[in-house]
Amino acid sequence: DDMQWFTVNAMKSAFIPFDERLAMINEVVKPGYAELKSEWLFRQTAVTSGSSAAAS
Repeated sequence: DDMQWFTVNAMKSAFIPFDERLAMINEVVKPGYAELKSEWLFRQTAVTSGSSAAAS
């Protein structure tokens, strides 16, 4: 979450036109972090599920 916040703030300060910055934040940065977060959560769930199945 901190890295996403830093990345969005960096994009807000970038030296490109406002519309391009906004588009990049909404079309690249935020979806990219959402995908990374869902992959990470999926891996955590898979590891947790696998370890509890092995313990049973």
